[in-house]
Amino acid sequence: MLFEDISFYFLGNYKPAYKADLQALVFAAGGGIMVSCDQQVQWSKVVVYNADVDPATCSSDIDEVRKDRLFEAKSLAYKIKARVVEHTWIPSSIASYQLLPCEFWNAHIYSKLGPP
Repeated sequence: MLFEDISFYFLGNYKPAYKADLQALVFAAGGGIMVSCDQQVQWSKVVVYNADVDPATCSSDIDEVRKDRLFEAKSLAYKIKARVVEHTWIPSSIASYQLLPCEFWNAHIYSKLGPP
């Protein structure tokens, strides 16, 4: 399975139905879901952040909001020894049936991600 031995933590706000769809994709591809960032897992961990910003509901600069979300995700990932991906990485990886590289990863992907 594509996401075997990988646990995903969803950081931030998502539309509930969309988050449920992403989580269903993770499960279908063999991955796990962390319900808390403090949850202990033996698998590799990935922090997923929502890169979409709705301009209709955002009173701030959209690029700044995206940077803030990325910073928050990277900070949490550092704390829990995880990697960071934006939410679109999940369906894109599934569509290509491979773990796609991510510009935010500083390590090589070994078998199934390897150590952070």
